[in-house]
Amino acid sequence: MEMVRLLFQQTLTTTGMSTPNQTRQVHFFLTAESCKFRSFLIPHYMPYQHTTDTFLSAQDDTAIFWQRWMPEETRRVLVVQHGLGEHSGRYQNLLDALEGTNTAVYAPELRGHGRSDGKRGYVDRFERFAEDLDALVQIARKENSDRKVFLLGHSLGGAIALWYALQQPYQQNLCGLILSSPTIEVADEATSTLKKWAAPLLARLMPSQTLDSGLNIRYLSHDPQVVKEYEEDPLVHAKISLALGYTLLNLHR
Repeated sequence: MEMVRLLFQQTLTTTGMSTPNQTRQVHFFLTAESCKFRSFLIPHYMPYQHTTDTFLSAQDDTAIFWQRWMPEETRRVLVVQHGLGEHSGRYQNLLDALEGTNTAVYAPELRGHGRSDGKRGYVDRFERFAEDLDALVQIARKENSDRKVFLLGHSLGGAIALWYALQQPYQQNLCGLILSSPTIEVADEATSTLKKWAAPLLARLMPSQTLDSGLNIRYLSHDPQVVKEYEEDPLVHAKISLALGYTLLNLHR
């Protein structure tokens, strides 16, 4: 029997192998007050039904691409926000781990990323990310009106998810929050004193100017194949605008 353990708010780990026709015991530890610990047995999973769509931002009509993976029966909803430079199609390992747990997965692509519109790596203000995210959360809630919604954010997506969950009235849309390496504070060694001094001026004068993000992909994964696939992915980019870079430098304050 395979054990899949989801610790909502901290981490997600998977152990064991999935074998056809097995029954699996799944434990969910849910931290929101409205959620309770549950343990149950489920049969071997049915494949997800995968669809894609776009919506127009209510703020500026930017087209936002998103994906949906629906199980045969939905017991909960997970909205996944990806990180800087990547896109929603890079989370197959998460889908594999969740398959069989009756979890519907929704994943938007940030403006300026993946198949969404917008200059690569640029956003005029950080709140746009949260507004776009909320639009998809509302879609997920409407399509699954009686199911609890959880939000998972990775890297830049973790910072967006945290900001979203701290705001009223956004936070009332969620039952739980999961953060994976959220970009809360940029390490000192990653930014020179000169860059910190010049950042506010440059962000004001040339907010949409993009530079190389400086992301060291060697730290992306211990698996060389994962790094190789990231390098060769045509939807991945290494751009960050001066405005977004300055925002990330000060996000923790």
